[in-house]
Amino acid sequence: MRKIRLIKAITRELNKKIKISKFPDPIKKLIYLNPIYKTYLIRKGLLCKIPGCELAIFMSKEQIKTIKKYLKEEDIMLEWGSGGSTAYFSQLVKKYISIEHNKEWYSIVKKYISKKVELHYIKSNMTPSQLTKRCEFVDYIEKVNKLNVNKFNKVLIDGRARTYCAIEILPYLDEKSIVFIHDFHVRPRYKSILKYYDLIEEIKANKGLVVLKPKKTFLS
Repeated sequence: MRKIRLIKAITRELNKKIKISKFPDPIKKLIYLNPIYKTYLIRKGLLCKIPGCELAIFMSKEQIKTIKKYLKEEDIMLEWGSGGSTAYFSQLVKKYISIEHNKEWYSIVKKYISKKVELHYIKSNMTPSQLTKRCEFVDYIEKVNKLNVNKFNKVLIDGRARTYCAIEILPYLDEKSIVFIHDFHVRPRYKSILKYYDLIEEIKANKGLVVLKPKKTFLS
């Protein structure tokens, strides 16, 4: 009963502030606007707070720690799907480029990033379906071809069209490049990515995170 009352209270508060239809994601809306829900997720280990920043990373501490241990100061890193990860991981590398498909969320994230971050807003080509098709996000996927970067050391795929992004990035990787894909274990279709990559580490809890290296046969 107490839990139901809490959910209703949160819903009433949020509905006063912003319409769901105008926000990129109901979950992001809860996290960004409601400190009660944010605290709840942090205690459950599903969300990590960034000191001095209203944004938070929708990952467990274990997932963040895993990504962090692979990052180096000289790295050039690409990300599909911006958020708290953009603000945090960009502090640990030389250059950080992030691609975001939602204009409202892009505007929020932009307030919390440093000058070393290139944040690009690329809208979808058509209304997304439940099972994302390439044609719906073709500009978003292919933005990597217009960034004037020859090679990326690290790549975090945590946005839309993740399977297509993982394939599109291959020409910009080398044998030492590492790709992280979040929420890997809750979406079975992502397993097709393993045709192009070798699995070097994984976390199955909290929707999952995989650490991948491109197979040599698919490197240009």
